[in-house]
Amino acid sequence: SGYWNVQQGAMDKLIPALVLLMVMNTCGEMNMTVGVGENVMMNSSVVVVADQSMLTLWCDGDSGGWDVCKWYRPNFGNASESDSCLYALNQGDCPQGPGFSHWSVSKRSSHCSLSVGPVQPNDVGEWKCLLLPKNSASGGKFQEIILERQDIREPDINFDPGSELALQDGESHMFECRTSAIVNMEPSSVWVVGQVQYPGNVTLAQGAPDQGVSSWSMVTSLDYTASLSDSGRDIQCVVTLSDDLANLVTFSVSWSGLSVTPGPVQKAGFATWKILLIVLVPLLFIILLLILIASCWFFGVCCFSSGKKEKYDESDDPDNFYTTSMQAHVPSKSDNPIPTKRKARNPAPYIDIDSLTPTIKSHPTPPLTLPWDPYSDIPDQLTHYDYQGDSSSAGSLSSLGSSEDEDRDLDMGDMLGKMGRKFRTLERLYREERSDEEHDGGQDQGDTVSYESWV
Repeated sequence: SGYWNVQQGAMDKLIPALVLLMVMNTCGEMNMTVGVGENVMMNSSVVVVADQSMLTLWCDGDSGGWDVCKWYRPNFGNASESDSCLYALNQGDCPQGPGFSHWSVSKRSSHCSLSVGPVQPNDVGEWKCLLLPKNSASGGKFQEIILERQDIREPDINFDPGSELALQDGESHMFECRTSAIVNMEPSSVWVVGQVQYPGNVTLAQGAPDQGVSSWSMVTSLDYTASLSDSGRDIQCVVTLSDDLANLVTFSVSWSGLSVTPGPVQKAGFATWKILLIVLVPLLFIILLLILIASCWFFGVCCFSSGKKEKYDESDDPDNFYTTSMQAHVPSKSDNPIPTKRKARNPAPYIDIDSLTPTIKSHPTPPLTLPWDPYSDIPDQLTHYDYQGDSSSAGSLSSLGSSEDEDRDLDMGDMLGKMGRKFRTLERLYREERSDEEHDGGQDQGDTVSYESWV
């Protein structure tokens, strides 16, 4: 056959197996299973495997197992026994052909395993496994099971925003891409702008099977914000499909009609609402303050009322000097005005307090007796004391009466006036008294005023 090339020594391995097949008879039917990788498939199932991937097929049977296993590949001729990949007598032999991927057969556990790859486009079609049950008599028959391999078909991607699209910097635009795919696994999609990838929003719906393979409809959208750096760059809708062995295949459609122009230049400084806020807030505060001041001035509801009087403090009234200092009530000037003319008053005779007989009898203090003399260690010494009052004009307290005439020459009104505001009433009294003395000429000498003395 022009589709295959038997390697050297292959016929030597096939002859014993062919002789064995001729002398064996079947002794019963068996149930067969088939699978891809670790997955068990049903008879005549379709398996999607991408080109350039490794493919592992297997088949098995119950009822005591099998003795001989044969695999047939698609597009390889399959006109004779020599076109199959045979495993018998613990040996496997598979003819290789140009334009076909390498294949080999082996027994793993109880499976008849076939390894193929990397698969080529010629490997699309039916893969058939034939098993001969053990202890088959002469004329025994093989039982077969089939798997169909399909390549990943290119999806239909519809992405056409138009010939050109002009956007301003910062402007938003929605791109949309629609995809139809024939694959058993769910497809996925992303966006690529220049070299930057964006996930996008994907809506996926599964349709009716097509030749035993699931179909999908997918809508992917991208909410794009224009940037000056993206002007002239390609925008791609990228779709990723996965085969039944988790091999990923990527398809994409590009579009390069994007142009981005600079947006309007924003003026530096504050926005209009910020300026209004800065102006209106202080203005509102000033208006409220003016309203408050006007209310206080017109209605006297606040501290600006002219009718509000200060709190009276008797200690600051010079007319109440006697009340605060002598602790006795003296009528105020407004209640009992002081007459302008008063009689002269002579001072009371001087009384020496030291010459008075004490009214309180003193009780002798009991002597303090100590068991020891606290001053025994201090020697007796003479102590000199200083004397005070040598420069006074009065020799003793009894001589104060002799300076009575000199005191009369003093102007008590001037002295009290210099002592401050609290002594103004006394100043006025002394000035009026001195004026009365000068006016009366010393009349009514018998009137005396006695003062009480406190010690």
